[in-house]
Order: sequence, then structure tokens, then C-alpha cells
Amino acid sequence: MKIKALDVLLNGRHIGVLREEPTGRHTFTYDPDNSDTTTLSLSMPFRPSAP
Repeated sequence: MKIKALDVLLNGRHIGVLREEPTGRHTFTYDPDNSDTTTLSLSMPFRPSAP
């Protein structure tokens, strides 16, 4: 089974990708180019990835 991916836009701006793994697990990753750190909700804060 392939990984399913959905680009997430907020006010017309790409802010991340929602993925469904073959196991059924869902993950959301914010776009690293999201310069103003726009978040979807308080329970999903923007966390810059480690270098």
C-alpha cells in the first residue's frame, strides 16, 4: 500500500502535509518554509525540525 499525502493550505498558503502511512497512522508535518510559523491549532504547535 502506498503512503497517501495531502497538501494542507491555510488562506491559500501551503503550511504542511498530512500523511497516512500503510499502517493507517496519520502524521502532519509543517512546511519548513512556513516562515511566519502559522499553526493549525494550539494542540499542534509549530516546532522547527532539528538541524
